[in-house]
Amino acid sequence: MGVKSQTFHQSARRDQLVDLATEIIGEDGVAGLTISALARRAGVSRGVIGYNVGDLDALLALVVARAYSLGREQVRPAVDAAGDPLGSVHGFVSASLRFYREHPAEMRALKEVFTDPHLIDRATTPEHRREAEELGDLVSAGQRAGSIARGDVTLLTSLVRAALDVAANRIAAGDDDAAMRDELTAVVDRLLRP
Repeated sequence: MGVKSQTFHQSARRDQLVDLATEIIGEDGVAGLTISALARRAGVSRGVIGYNVGDLDALLALVVARAYSLGREQVRPAVDAAGDPLGSVHGFVSASLRFYREHPAEMRALKEVFTDPHLIDRATTPEHRREAEELGDLVSAGQRAGSIARGDVTLLTSLVRAALDVAANRIAAGDDDAAMRDELTAVVDRLLRP
C-alpha cells in the first residue's frame, strides 16, 4: 500500500505542478517560468519541484505532454464517433477548435514553448508525431475507402494541421470558434472530398 499511495501522491503533486507551470507560462511567458517561481506559486521548496518534475526542460516537456493529453481526451471521442474517415477528420477539426476555446491556458503555454527556438520543436515531440500519424491514418483510410481524395497524405494532413494552427491563433485573439468551425469544416471538406 505504501508504494501505491506514494505513487498516487507523487502523480497528484506532479499534475499540480504542471498545471501551475502552465498558468505561469500563460501569464508571464516561458521566461517567467523558473523553478523558483514555480516553487513560490506552489508554496513548496525548490527541492520538491526537482524531486517531482526534474529540471526546467523536463517540466516544459510535461507541460506539452499534459496539454496534448487533455486535447486527446476531448478530441478522441469525436473522431471515434464518426462513421467514416472523412467524418472522423471533421470530428477532429471540430473538437480541436472546441478544445482551443475551452483550454486557453494550455494553448498559450504550447504556443509559448513551441515558438521559442531554443526550447521544444513541436514536430519532434512524441505527442505531435502521434497526432500527425493518427490524422494521416484517417486520411489514408479515407483514400482507400474512396471518401477522401487521392493525394500525398503528409501534405494533406499538414494542410489540415496548418488550418487548425491559424484557427488556434484566431481563437486566442477572441474570434468565435463556432462560426470558424463551420467555415473550417467546409474548407477541409473541399480539400479532402474526392
